[in-house]
Amino acid sequence: MLRKLSLDQTKIYEQTIATYEIAKMLVSFIKGQSHYLSVGAEQGDVDTWDDLVIQDKANHNIHIQIKRQNTDFSEDSCIRDTYTQHNGTVKLRDLSTIDKSMKALAEWIHNHVNDLKSKEFHIELPTSNIQFKKGLTVRHFKELIEVHYKPDVTTSQGLEQLANLNSKVKDIYYWLTTWCSFSDWDHILKLLSVIKIKDSGTETDIEARTNDLLSEVFSSNSVDSVKLNIKSYISANTTFTGAIQPRNLLYNLKEYLKPNVGAWTQYSKDGSFWNISGINDMETNQDIERPSIVVPQIWGSNLSQGLKVNFEPISGCKITDSLLRMIIHQSGTSNAHCQNKDRIKSTIDHSIGQTLGISQNDTDNISIVENTEIYTSSEFRRLINRSDSDNCSCELEKAMNIETWKKVSDLLDGKIYIMENKSSTSLRDKLEERWVIWRDQLKDNHKAIGILFKSMLHPVAEGQSIKGTFRVGPKTAEMLSESLFLLLIISISLDPDNAGNWNTISTKYNMVSIGLKYWSGKAESIRGVRNIDEDGIIIAGRERANVIIFSNVNSSPNELMDDLIDNSNELETNTIASGKTPELVISNCKKLRKLINQGDFAKVQEYIQGELKNTDTTIENSIREATE
Repeated sequence: MLRKLSLDQTKIYEQTIATYEIAKMLVSFIKGQSHYLSVGAEQGDVDTWDDLVIQDKANHNIHIQIKRQNTDFSEDSCIRDTYTQHNGTVKLRDLSTIDKSMKALAEWIHNHVNDLKSKEFHIELPTSNIQFKKGLTVRHFKELIEVHYKPDVTTSQGLEQLANLNSKVKDIYYWLTTWCSFSDWDHILKLLSVIKIKDSGTETDIEARTNDLLSEVFSSNSVDSVKLNIKSYISANTTFTGAIQPRNLLYNLKEYLKPNVGAWTQYSKDGSFWNISGINDMETNQDIERPSIVVPQIWGSNLSQGLKVNFEPISGCKITDSLLRMIIHQSGTSNAHCQNKDRIKSTIDHSIGQTLGISQNDTDNISIVENTEIYTSSEFRRLINRSDSDNCSCELEKAMNIETWKKVSDLLDGKIYIMENKSSTSLRDKLEERWVIWRDQLKDNHKAIGILFKSMLHPVAEGQSIKGTFRVGPKTAEMLSESLFLLLIISISLDPDNAGNWNTISTKYNMVSIGLKYWSGKAESIRGVRNIDEDGIIIAGRERANVIIFSNVNSSPNELMDDLIDNSNELETNTIASGKTPELVISNCKKLRKLINQGDFAKVQEYIQGELKNTDTTIENSIREATE
């Protein structure tokens, strides 16, 4: 009975240590830090060293020997001797349990096929005060490992000299060579490079440390439930054929997480592969970090969301572009953790001409920090070829367009709702009617959304070296909603009876609404962030549409048209001679804003139609002056 009780206590101690190690793995994983890849048992290829086997790196395992030892392992001498049996036979003294474990380790180290750098061996005990052999305690061996052994410095000759001065080091030598099959100091030196002694304390001590760890990410009143779940998970999953991995375990514990625990997603380039891991998408236990779940989390959560990207920007790589766009618009207090952050920041600046179009210094708000903790997770989704990468990029772009659309739609709904309507609601009514049609056409059409929003944030005059899609996201949603608001108003004013196709008013007019406040200048010039208000004529001179709207230009349309015609030869395109001068240029000038606030659709329409006629008159006068 006492023997059975002792065995039960040993199992409880093993489970307590296993729970602590799994808690370390789980908490580090949840925090997005380097973590064990898996924790298992009975999976070791070294005899007796399989109480716990931890894979802490791709090609490195920790083998843990757990001994709930409160009494000495042996009272025998450090030098193994013989004894005479009752029948007169002389026999070597029997090995203790720890002697057998060390002997197995000696055999593994001696086998030259084995790579010493691939494994680490820990002995876990409650205390280091017990004896391996008479007069030789665990503490003496621990001091040799931690105090006297220095990797790449300590030599076998140095250990031999130390043994001549330190009797306990000499006893260690006798114990290891006569009991445990180590051959000499060279053999022992290799042992010291792979072994550690952990005097972890009692079950109560370990439980307390486990509680402290788990309480960092799990609510305090659920820590006991989390531990119980982990222990049940250990019983069900630690077999010779399986090991516990953090993401699968977290799926069973996610309900206990603290509400303020941030999540993370990591995209890593591994040779020709992409590996995707994280905890933003925990809706199922089969799918890992689907873009449709990740993007709203990265872009929309008020919590600190960690986006980790480990890659070098590659020209022409679609997934690289998608990740850069996601970095630009990361929300709240979140940071993008990037390998080589300066290179990433420089690539982004170059791609958007150092402006999102919001302000002179808006790229300063793109939060990128150096990723100082690059690691591999055991559970990831791998993109194995270009098609996989392109498909992933397509899904990311779709999710980003849809998420941007939701924000813009909400903002536009708000703008329509708070319209002043000082003298009438007719403008609002017409606007709502057209908006309902457009919203229904666009809400699920992510490609159309991308085309529309890119046209608002990337003037033709900027050239193809600017990646206008990068500007489309939550940070520019306010500008996009303003641009869309004015686009709707011009649409109903020029063609109030049209069915409401978002892409064209009629066969006569096609429109573009430029929503930028700032841009990077025309393509052939030296790049520099400039106010759109100063360069409207340059932009209008290059656009292909015949109705051009500037939602963030306050100059009057007449001023813009006069400048456009006066400088048409310098602009090289959309000239009077070529017949490509825009038929209408509209700005968000004071007069139009005043009419919109009054809310009378007829007056707004009269103003827009009047500007259309003014354009015709201005062009006719200019032609007449040019031919006289």
